[in-house]
Amino acid sequence: MNSCCRSDLPAALFMVLAKDGRVMMQTNDPACIPSPEDQKAMKAAGYKIKDKRT
Repeated sequence: MNSCCRSDLPAALFMVLAKDGRVMMQTNDPACIPSPEDQKAMKAAGYKIKDKRT
């Protein structure tokens, strides 16, 4: 994950969570959100994705 895209804001628009609930990535910057293909790979690896974009 790209550390420059890490944000500690409580209401992140996009989050990636590990199986145990730890936050692996969260961002409000659309430029830091992974591509749909990358998101599918993350889900296949067992990560949970929370996307609050409209």
